[in-house]
Amino acid sequence: MRCRISRPRGIRAARVVCVLVGVVSGTLDAFAEHSVSCTSITAPPGAIFLYGDAPNPTFNGTSFAINGNDVKLANGLSGPSPAIWGVATLTENGAEETRNSLNNQQKNNVQGRGFAAGNPATPSVGAESVPNPTEIDQFIDDLLAMGPAYVTTNWNTQINGGAMFGTFDAPRITYFNNASGVTFGNGNATGYGIMIVEHSLTVNGNLYFVGLILVRGPVYVTTIAGSWQSWGSVWATDFQLVVGAHADDQFSSDSLKLAEQAGAAFTCERMPTPIAPTPTSAVTMTPDATVTPACGTAPAQGCQTPTIPHRSVLTLMDRTDDTKDLVSWRWKSTRVGDFGDPTAATVYDLCVYDAARIVLTANIPAGQGCIAGPCWKPTSRGFRYRNQLMTPDGVQQVTLVDAGTGGRSKVTLKAKGGHVDMPALPLTVPVRVQLRNSAGACWEASFSELRANDGRKSTGRSE
Repeated sequence: MRCRISRPRGIRAARVVCVLVGVVSGTLDAFAEHSVSCTSITAPPGAIFLYGDAPNPTFNGTSFAINGNDVKLANGLSGPSPAIWGVATLTENGAEETRNSLNNQQKNNVQGRGFAAGNPATPSVGAESVPNPTEIDQFIDDLLAMGPAYVTTNWNTQINGGAMFGTFDAPRITYFNNASGVTFGNGNATGYGIMIVEHSLTVNGNLYFVGLILVRGPVYVTTIAGSWQSWGSVWATDFQLVVGAHADDQFSSDSLKLAEQAGAAFTCERMPTPIAPTPTSAVTMTPDATVTPACGTAPAQGCQTPTIPHRSVLTLMDRTDDTKDLVSWRWKSTRVGDFGDPTAATVYDLCVYDAARIVLTANIPAGQGCIAGPCWKPTSRGFRYRNQLMTPDGVQQVTLVDAGTGGRSKVTLKAKGGHVDMPALPLTVPVRVQLRNSAGACWEASFSELRANDGRKSTGRSE
């Protein structure tokens, strides 16, 4: 059974498609006996699972959060799965050691199954006897045996700069096989799928990973000036946390479906006898009833246009290094905007069309959580969005300013990096840019000419 996340262009939510497929010579013989069940993948023991025989975790600082309550990846709202432990260990002795390593203030930062507020709080820490270390080793070996079609091997001991390991649409198994482990240093590293690390994982800079992290050794998080954010689950023998900035470990069943897509679904089924596959059989979970198209194939009608000529500016830059791709749009008017409430329920979508087709979409979820708190924040005349991780579609900044009485309204948006679905340039004029929200409001600018328009850059001012 292999599960694939499908998020069609212009659809806000994902759907999950599960298909039974053959693995080796049309049978599942090679994967008939596996010790880690699929249930362990999508419902792991904890947001952090310490599977060492005698873990001795360390937690320094209070700017961290470990949460075993299921959260949706798209919007940070509550997910469908039951709560798991914030930190799980193999034995009750390990769980007690972990509880004792937390001071009274830190105990409030470890939430999930069994958490109880109080002074001090009861942290979400408990024991789960499966999977054990032998089973986890076998599971990792099975994943690696899938070969280069699924596994990307990295021999580096130090990762710096804007590194990316898999994407939302194409999650991968990334294997760091250096006997000395791997250290993420300066820069922003992002990954989707499964990360497997030999020896140890050290994080000194910025790392954002969605899926399952498997470490044959301890994890050291020393984010003195950066940030660590893991959506899914982290399995390691031990955990040492020294936080000067911010660290989050968040259980997300949505995120772990990306681990299944990367390959875990091939290896995680417990099958007592070989079963012949039926390649044509498929089960599809249809999208939620609330899923609606965000950007249609044609521009929407009736959008607000700028009342000030030539004050809307569009820039698209397609770099050889995708982490440096850029989309920027500014819009000004004297009209009052209907911004809704993006801190709670109003979703925004950027839609860019040229003369022939829709060329770019980017979703900005409502109520999304970011490293330093909510991504959306109210201001005196509107709202501001800041997301340094630039998920899900590369948008880093949005500013919405209402005109008020006798003033000017303003909309600005900036997206960059590998999450941007950059179109092939040049664009065919005329170009229309629209920012729409789920409350029915829409802001638009048209560009009949572009000052620069080649294979690397398209930029111009509106009519």
